[in-house]
Amino acid sequence: MNEQVRESMAQAGDDGSAVREVVHFTYPLDRSGGETRDVVMAELMAAGFAVARIGDGGIAFRHQTELASARFDRLTETLLVDLGALGWGYDGWEALTVSSRS
Repeated sequence: MNEQVRESMAQAGDDGSAVREVVHFTYPLDRSGGETRDVVMAELMAAGFAVARIGDGGIAFRHQTELASARFDRLTETLLVDLGALGWGYDGWEALTVSSRS
């Protein structure tokens, strides 16, 4: 997943190495997910993310990071697994393109 987004960003002249705000998204896998929302939000805040509730019962969580490293890939893989264990689905991330083209 990350590689496809990075390829698209590279077409706009962004190699992913610049630090920028990245917003991740998660949603409950079933209706009972609302019961664990506060737990998930607390876990994300403890991990250093700024969190906010979003429509459809989801959570957006943001931080400042680069996108090009294996460290970022490990982060998204960890989010997928850890959120899944809490009954939440990791729905990816978004970030603004930072072009290095002159």
